[in-house]
Amino acid sequence: MGSLTALGIAKQKELADGLIKAWEKDLNVPRLAKFDEVMNEVVGYEEFKNKIRIYLVNLALDIQQGKKTEQTIYVLLGPPGIGKSFVSEKVAEGIERPLINVDLGGRKDTSILEGNSPSIKGAFPGRLCSGISVGKHRGAVILLDEFEKVSDDGLGMMLGNVLDIKKNKD
Repeated sequence: MGSLTALGIAKQKELADGLIKAWEKDLNVPRLAKFDEVMNEVVGYEEFKNKIRIYLVNLALDIQQGKKTEQTIYVLLGPPGIGKSFVSEKVAEGIERPLINVDLGGRKDTSILEGNSPSIKGAFPGRLCSGISVGKHRGAVILLDEFEKVSDDGLGMMLGNVLDIKKNKD
């Protein structure tokens, strides 16, 4: 097991502090007026924008009633340059939550998302954990850019771990 330097310990403390702050905050109820204002800047994607808006109405009700909202995944498919990342940025802006953008293109493994064990020298937290910590918000919009290009069969299992409602109740 590798020893932690003072810098490594400070980084781990900063990560932990960000995660604690993310869970101390209540989830904000998205403001539909703000969402509509921001999404009006997006040309096209009408069906997607309408689905997100309906989701936000239900999310707001669930938050106000203290209910658990089911995780929702949207997949935007299309050739490069049609605005999939831009739309994701606008959704995050419209619901006033941070965007965690993880470029998976060409990756050989999935450690970028999950990180690896602190017992390994040079260990690092995954982008999901560090994104939540930096944004200090547990309800971030997560963009897995080019996930279809990951060359490891472990992507399906890793996404299953991340998205499993029984493992990730909170």
